[in-house]
Amino acid sequence: MNKHYIWNVIGWLVIVLLAVITIPNMSKLVADKGQITVPSSYQSTRATNMQKQWGRSQRGTTAVVVVFNNGDSALTGTQKTAIDHTIQRIKNHEDQYQIRSVTAASDSATAASQLISKDKSTQLLQLNVHKSSSHSITTIRSQITRLAKTSGVTTYVTGADVLNQDFSDATQAGVQKTEIIAAIFIFLVLWLVFRSPITPLFSLLTVAVSVITSISVVANLVDRFNFPFSNFTEVFIVIVLFGIGTDYNILLYNEFRERLANGKDRYTATKEAIRIGGRTVLYSGLSVLIGMSVLGFANFSLYRSAVGIAVGVVVLLAVLLTLNPFFMAICGPKMFWPVKKFQGEGDSRLWHNMAKHSMIRPVITLVLVGIIFIPLALTSHGTLDYDNLVEIGDNVPAKQGFKVVQQHFSKGTAEPTTIYIQSSHKLDNEDSLKLVDQLTKQLQQTPGVKTVASATQPGGKAIQSLYVHKQMGSVTTGLNKARKGVNKINKGLKSANKKLSSQDVSGAVSDAKKLATGSEQLNEGLQQLNTQISGSSSSTSGVTSSLTTIGTQAQDIKTQLETIQSAVASASGTSSSSTNVAAAFTAAGAPLSATQKQVLASVLAQQATTQQQLQATLSRSLTQIANDTAAIGTADQAVATQLQALQSSTQTLQSSVAQLASGASQVATGNQTMATQLADMSQQLTTLSAGLGSATTGLSSVSTGVDSANTYLKGLQKSAAAKTFYIPTKQLHGKSFAPALKTYLSPNKKLTKLTVVLDDDPSSAAAMARLPKLEKIVNGSLKGTSLGHAQVAFGGNTSQTNDINEMASGDFTRTVIIMLAGIFIALMVVTRSLVQPIVIEGILILAYSGALTLVHWLAKPVLGTNMLTWNTPFFTFVMLISLGVDYSIFLMRKYREYLHEPGATSTKMLQAATVIGTVVISAGIILSGTFAALIPSGVMTLIQIALAVILGIVLLIILLPIVMPAVMKITYPYPYSGIARHANAEARETEKKE
Repeated sequence: MNKHYIWNVIGWLVIVLLAVITIPNMSKLVADKGQITVPSSYQSTRATNMQKQWGRSQRGTTAVVVVFNNGDSALTGTQKTAIDHTIQRIKNHEDQYQIRSVTAASDSATAASQLISKDKSTQLLQLNVHKSSSHSITTIRSQITRLAKTSGVTTYVTGADVLNQDFSDATQAGVQKTEIIAAIFIFLVLWLVFRSPITPLFSLLTVAVSVITSISVVANLVDRFNFPFSNFTEVFIVIVLFGIGTDYNILLYNEFRERLANGKDRYTATKEAIRIGGRTVLYSGLSVLIGMSVLGFANFSLYRSAVGIAVGVVVLLAVLLTLNPFFMAICGPKMFWPVKKFQGEGDSRLWHNMAKHSMIRPVITLVLVGIIFIPLALTSHGTLDYDNLVEIGDNVPAKQGFKVVQQHFSKGTAEPTTIYIQSSHKLDNEDSLKLVDQLTKQLQQTPGVKTVASATQPGGKAIQSLYVHKQMGSVTTGLNKARKGVNKINKGLKSANKKLSSQDVSGAVSDAKKLATGSEQLNEGLQQLNTQISGSSSSTSGVTSSLTTIGTQAQDIKTQLETIQSAVASASGTSSSSTNVAAAFTAAGAPLSATQKQVLASVLAQQATTQQQLQATLSRSLTQIANDTAAIGTADQAVATQLQALQSSTQTLQSSVAQLASGASQVATGNQTMATQLADMSQQLTTLSAGLGSATTGLSSVSTGVDSANTYLKGLQKSAAAKTFYIPTKQLHGKSFAPALKTYLSPNKKLTKLTVVLDDDPSSAAAMARLPKLEKIVNGSLKGTSLGHAQVAFGGNTSQTNDINEMASGDFTRTVIIMLAGIFIALMVVTRSLVQPIVIEGILILAYSGALTLVHWLAKPVLGTNMLTWNTPFFTFVMLISLGVDYSIFLMRKYREYLHEPGATSTKMLQAATVIGTVVISAGIILSGTFAALIPSGVMTLIQIALAVILGIVLLIILLPIVMPAVMKITYPYPYSGIARHANAEARETEKKE
């Protein structure tokens, strides 16, 4: 045994030991660096970067939702109390568990409308929890689950990151199941193939060394150099290495067994097996390596993560080609114990018959293959499912909680879409908020949108008091009251003016003048009477007659004085004070301006002063006149009585007449004064009447104007223009509006967000199809406004899923082209032909597309799902193309071994298919069984990929022995072609070197 074989073993022992010691924690690595990343140019990533500017409450946090549910029944009072206690307990431990913000239904009526289901059976609690490498999602999930446990209520902890972590955990658990199941399956199959329990152990050992080493190398590259990595990297390294590693071992062990059967010693057999079989393994491995390596050029992180498989292939080739020779050389025939009689590769009757019949009528064969398989390949694979929930078992609490939210709220409530708008100026002003409100209403009217919440509509519903039509309602009501008040005042002033105009002040003045003349005449009469009495006391009868006349005139004077006094009193009662008039305007809701008050006060004050003076004077004069008239009347009666009773009392009569004359003189003087003052009063009342007329005319105009304005405002109130958002400055900066600004505006007020809840499932194709429409509405609404140059980004699960869809779809085509090109070049080197690589890749594509179609048909009846998961097509393509190419290489390499022999191409192709068929079928069974080990993982993507690869391998095993011989018969019809001559030359050159 060569010494270098021993050094190979020692070297691999050291490498494996180092790999085990240095391997990082895979679960932590997946959580930290295994998540799908989207480039910064995409919406969801830009939205995430904007969210980081929101401040401590949201920067570097993960959204966690605690779900409290009572089935389909409304929560009871006891349960609500228990929930309140739980929420308070969580708030008390905010610092301990790094909870940055808590939003509960009890915070406000708006929060209650969003966090309590309509059937009252479910209540949500929203948390923002700090996320870091030391405070992982696994830790957060465990802490919040323990903290949120509530007696008497079913409690769930869910959220996008929590669900992703559950997906990662499911994948890791699937890897462990896959390793065990694959190892058992491979052991059993190899035991059947080689009829030895020892041979499978050698194969499993070499593959295990390559798997351990590969995973450690890749994990360290990821940990230290950010090598591409995902949830699927580890599981696919395991599957691919177990699958192709076993296939390569079967090929090597068959070559080794064939040499032993030909009588070669174990060292020679080892050397030839590694030289012949190793070359095929190397070619096959390099094809796989090229196919996997070109994935490094992919833009999508998930696609790029498959490049880790290329590292595994390199390690696998190194292990198989260096460690297997040691076991072959040291064990020799014992490697196949208990078998003692060795035979070469068994012939495959299936491939022999298929190849034989295909070459009888090669053209017809290819046409029939096309008729059968091309329609199958071209059949649509249906809409892809981007919902990661299908990857998680129904028994996972986070998925159960998510389903509860969708059932009792809406499908989009659990994962709403967030629209971020970032401006260069602050947005806490009336103009910016009006634009935000207009956008909010436009989005609410969009089909497929359930609710939209924003700074102006924090509860998803408009605050009516912040809209012009509601505010105008108060204005029009006030104007109605003002108009009624103005009309009432106007009516009063008109009545006062009417009464003032009806008073005959000029007649009173005329009467007063007549009274003054009569008083003078009375005075003259009394003087004459006194003279007559003095001259002759005997003329008593004439005196008595005169006194009677005087008494009658005194009564007339008294009557006229009462009329004047009534007129004066009536005139004085019609005056109004400026205070009363201004108060009337104010009470009516139409307060007068300062200038109007001053003018009105001046006029009324002047009139009041004059009237008061006149009234005082008249009152005094009338009182004096009344007293004097009464005295005259009394004196007159007394004189008449005395004249009648005491005709002889001349002396007394003279004295009385003298007094009467004196009183008459005073009456005459008072009457003259009264007449003068009444004349002045008449002029003032005329001025007052004119002023009141002007006032009533002005008030009538005011009433008409108010009525016109009110009519216009009522019309405006009913129009669409009145549905405009307007918030007064005082209310904008008030306490009642502060929570909305805090929630929907960033701390620097330059960034706002709108939360959009869609009717559709956030991960569905329908939800993703709505995003471009929403984006168009947002950009159209902001264009030409102060926010026209603002940056807009859509965040949330739907946006991220849409970005992944867009990126995956575009990158899928690009990656497929690169991968096919790389494999095409490798096949050209292996086959030394241009036609054969084209045919081989055509067969691979037919098998791939046909397998996907079959899985799509089986998805509903077998898997219980209607769609393929979104990453199933890509990974199926990668696995099936890169691994399936091995079987074509096995066939064509075996064909090339016979090129140096004489004979027709069809004969050599039939011989190659017959001999290699057993190896390919065995390898196909091994690879299919290895992928079948993914089915118990419970991860839908892995299950679908496993089914697709298995069906694809079956199709390849059917297509290869039919299509390749037919094509070879058509393209190389001559018995001994140039390819054969070239092969002979190559063989002779190889023999010389040996």
